[in-house]
Amino acid sequence: MRSTSRPLRSDHGFRLLGSLEVHRHGRQVPIGARRHRVALGALLLEANRLVPIDRLTELIWPEQEPPRTARNAIQVSISTLRAALGDSAPIVKSGDGYQISVAPQAVDVHRFRDLVTRARDAEPARTVQLLREADGLWRGPVLAGTLADGARHRVATGLDEERAAAVEDRIDAELQLGHHHAVVGELFDLVRTYPHRERLFGLLMIALYRDGQPVRALELYQELRSRLIEEFGTDPGPELRRLETDILRQSAELLSVRPPTHPPAERARPARRTFLPPPPPDFTGRVAESTRLLARAAIPGALSVVTIDGMGGVGKTSFAVQVAHRLRETYPDGQFFVDLRGLRHGDPPLSAEAALGVLLRCAGVPDDLVPPDLAGRAAGWRSLTANRRVLLVLDDAVDEQQIQPLLPGAPGSLAVVTSRRRLVGLAGATPLSLDVLPLDQAVTMFQRATAAPGAAAAGPEVEEVVRLCGRLPLAIRIIAARLRVRPTWTMADLLRRLRTRQSRVWLLSTADGTRVVDNLATSYLALPDPLARLFRLLSLHPGDDFDPDAVAALAGLEVAVAESMLDRLVDDNLVGQRAAGRYHLHEMTRDCAVELSERYDPAVEREAARRRLFDHYRYLSTRHPPALQLSGACSRP
Repeated sequence: MRSTSRPLRSDHGFRLLGSLEVHRHGRQVPIGARRHRVALGALLLEANRLVPIDRLTELIWPEQEPPRTARNAIQVSISTLRAALGDSAPIVKSGDGYQISVAPQAVDVHRFRDLVTRARDAEPARTVQLLREADGLWRGPVLAGTLADGARHRVATGLDEERAAAVEDRIDAELQLGHHHAVVGELFDLVRTYPHRERLFGLLMIALYRDGQPVRALELYQELRSRLIEEFGTDPGPELRRLETDILRQSAELLSVRPPTHPPAERARPARRTFLPPPPPDFTGRVAESTRLLARAAIPGALSVVTIDGMGGVGKTSFAVQVAHRLRETYPDGQFFVDLRGLRHGDPPLSAEAALGVLLRCAGVPDDLVPPDLAGRAAGWRSLTANRRVLLVLDDAVDEQQIQPLLPGAPGSLAVVTSRRRLVGLAGATPLSLDVLPLDQAVTMFQRATAAPGAAAAGPEVEEVVRLCGRLPLAIRIIAARLRVRPTWTMADLLRRLRTRQSRVWLLSTADGTRVVDNLATSYLALPDPLARLFRLLSLHPGDDFDPDAVAALAGLEVAVAESMLDRLVDDNLVGQRAAGRYHLHEMTRDCAVELSERYDPAVEREAARRRLFDHYRYLSTRHPPALQLSGACSRP
């Protein structure tokens, strides 16, 4: 694109759109070694956001194996930058990364994006002015002379696309003002530089038509069509084909002030795209949790990340989708949903690279412009979402590493992440744990799901049904469906079947044979062997809850080891914790653990575990009788 260099009007400024330049108190500050410049460029591109050390490593050593001293080298670079920049742009370490604090207007990249954003809502004359100023900030390729080719592709793909779209928007506005004579020459230069950008060809065809050259406009269309067929095996898109037809018909509309093209940047931004699943029809309750999430979304000027965790079947996805629909107007630039398949039995999790491919294509990026690697896709996604308000629902995440590259590119957006695990490693995220439904909400959900007149009348029986379902939304929904298709069953019939574990496990299964316990077992399958064994043995405990001492005896472990393992099972939402030092199994999780233990633990090992546990309680009864009596440890028959 053409560029007329314009300096930043500031005593402190950072220029990345070309060679890296740092100005402080009106003087240029030398940065020194290429490694230092790469680190500074990466931090400034993500100004006021955390940049992981792994990201810095990829950019500094993009085409070779990083040295073993890479982290130390990066620390030296950060120290050098701190000395050079002083307090004008402090760099702080946070978690496993660094963040530079700087006014966005002091960085040409962020000033460029601000000008483009302001131009979208301006009148044509003002749009031309703002976009000329934005393009004037470009002095050459992003971080020219600093980034190696591989690193530049990862960093600059999205920015190059933003610049091209901004130039198209400016020329579109020029045509709206009737300046077709002035832009014809520039457009010919641009289509030679970008021989596959259909919007540029469309703008040039309109300019030629208005300039009295309809034949040349049609020839241009045929040149592009031949090139696309030869190189990609495809015709131009429907809009360009429609434009050719309008020129052949000598349409008067093409001579109007406003050309029939896309609104500015329509193809380059995810404007008003929504990919949310429909809200669940039987969604019930969760008022306090919804209020908390909505309050987080209302924080201005921040990239909000909310993590929703809970056991399988507790309704994390339904809750996230329900609230996302309520927030659609708050995030008008797009609402996206990606199923990450974190703990789905039989399906591998979706990689971050594949998930970014989905997001970029949903955002309107053509397949041939989607970068091939993770870093390039992450950079493109951050670039597309910068200065926009998007809502992103990432469902069923595995861990933080899967999530981090998918987060939007700047403040003002919201990411809602669901996972069975507690994602404690996402810096700045607001955690929200979903428990089973309170009794009254569980009853209401059952009544809505059955739509059976008898269900509403049988209050105590309905309460007993949802208790036997553990007040778990998935189990309630399944048992309600059972009742709907069994019109001859009474509530008493349903209760009789639910009170027996084997019958309950069968009843709580979907039409395809997937059982609630199978859903819970997917979390179990992800456990390492020692944790898996402990989870199975917990089913042998006869009490409503238990402490680490009892679990240590049951599994033959040291108490400290047992407590650490219990806390890991809590993080995986396979074990609950009502108070410090007291743990419990949910009714459905206990059913799952019982079945797994009967399947995998030999009878002799199960009997040995019971004997160790009873020996432990017998010992306690001789030493601390009141404590045992108050603990309720053996309250189950």
